Amino acid sequence: MAVVLCLASTVAFAAKKKAPVAGTTLFPAGAERGMTSIITLTTKIDPLGRELSIDCPGVQIVPGEKNLVQISIAPTAPLGPHLIHVFNADGASEPRWFSIGTLPEVREKEPNNAFGSEQALDSLPVCINGQLEKRGDVDLFTFSLNEGQILVAAVEAYAIGSGVDALLQLRDDQQTVLATAHDGRNLDPMLTFKAAKTGHYSLELAGFAHPPTADVNFVGGTAITYRLHVTTNPTPLRVFPAAVSRTGKNTLDLLGIGSIATPFDGSRLPAEPLIQTISPPGALFPIQVAVTDTTVQRETEPNNELVQSMPLAVPSCVAGRIEKAGDIDRFSFQAKKGGQFTFRLLAKSLGLPLDALLVVSDVQDKELARNDEAEGDDPLLSWKAPADGVFQIKVSDLFNRGGEAAEYVLMMGTEQPTFSATITSKPPLIAEAGKTFELKGAVKRSKGFTGDLVATVHGLPAGVTADPLPVPAKDGEFTVILKAASNAVLSNGPIQLVVSTKSDKDPIISHAARIDLRGEIRRGTTLLDQMDYVWLTVQPTAPAAPAQTASAPVPLAAKPSPAK
Repeated sequence: MAVVLCLASTVAFAAKKKAPVAGTTLFPAGAERGMTSIITLTTKIDPLGRELSIDCPGVQIVPGEKNLVQISIAPTAPLGPHLIHVFNADGASEPRWFSIGTLPEVREKEPNNAFGSEQALDSLPVCINGQLEKRGDVDLFTFSLNEGQILVAAVEAYAIGSGVDALLQLRDDQQTVLATAHDGRNLDPMLTFKAAKTGHYSLELAGFAHPPTADVNFVGGTAITYRLHVTTNPTPLRVFPAAVSRTGKNTLDLLGIGSIATPFDGSRLPAEPLIQTISPPGALFPIQVAVTDTTVQRETEPNNELVQSMPLAVPSCVAGRIEKAGDIDRFSFQAKKGGQFTFRLLAKSLGLPLDALLVVSDVQDKELARNDEAEGDDPLLSWKAPADGVFQIKVSDLFNRGGEAAEYVLMMGTEQPTFSATITSKPPLIAEAGKTFELKGAVKRSKGFTGDLVATVHGLPAGVTADPLPVPAKDGEFTVILKAASNAVLSNGPIQLVVSTKSDKDPIISHAARIDLRGEIRRGTTLLDQMDYVWLTVQPTAPAAPAQTASAPVPLAAKPSPAK
């Protein structure tokens, strides 16, 4: 599916070149699918000609009076976080996260920072849009649970760009703490709780500054926004196996409140990227899965001992679970001397808690290679067989832990040469008519890739050109020169830097260069940590003619969207 940015027309006026705008905030930072909502926009961008865009089909954005914006979301719009740009002829803001959910939405009401003044939630499920408005702020919400009901409470704060490390506590009507949640897959907490008795309960939400400061008080400010999802409905929080085959039948266990086995058709998923999202019915957020063209196998127990190892062919994809402390999952495979193998384990990058360790051993259990963190927080191990024979790959927890959610996906195969690309220019970009400007990228080859590469720019507006650039054979940065014609008119929109193989015989392989959205060491993973485009504003040299900002969606290179 093509990326589509929904853009509205822009009022024409004389351009003034300015630096990219930081500090843009949205409140609420999300809305319910199938509904129309009003959000408040805070930005330094001049309101004259100001427009908004979102990288999500099925969403319409209409600027209103002053700082109000109307957002209408189709019932079929993809679930989860998306990116919004605010722009005018001067340029664009940094992108901001906007999360599309499925629960009825309410707004936090102050005062609700002390017991006795909690905000009552008349019914569940609900998504609360709130702000920790000032230093030391705590938000409290009260509701009823019946005996045996299972509560799920999940926070979106770090995931939508808020500078907060949130804390979530559940209390009974005597203010006794029953459950506490700190970090989940990132700094955002998720809490599950089964009520032992019928009664009134309360959720307490506060947080510390992120990045951390010397101030140990709870953080606050108008930019500290959150979305608190609260439900007792059947809610899939993850799937097992956390991998989907594009070529075979899949049966996924939906795990969360209850467990439901359901068929899933993976044939509609694209081959790339490796990690994609699906949105099962009832899910609060999209769920990440690995995508493969091989059959997905399930680990079979017992396989803790050397003689119990589960045999695997090459290539293979297997899903497993480190069920308890001390558990080791063993898999055996045949190898020829000199054979090159790659063992990739996915857990943290799928939002799963396992701190995995991979070890390759021989049939006497002699260790030959190991890795616990080579790509992000997950192991990636390249290995060359020293002789013909049978070998084993062992999966365990680095800190000797385990549990129901300590799941993983192990992919085993032969080495495949590859490459990746990033955008190193600081977005967004501003181009002046009649001038040239630079778009910088970088390439990294791996697994022995030696092919010729060429960089091209996709989605350029009328009047802006860029010649294909042969990428240097040495890894590192390269620069594409773009030229805006002297008669180029005002335009705003996304462009992509795409790096492709250059060959007359082999199939062309293309990768859109990516940008890290957070500009820091990630504190876990979210569903939207990178983007594969950069925003470009073209400014004319004279007062602008009617804007050429797309009145129809602007398609870019192929990119998957959440499957349903």
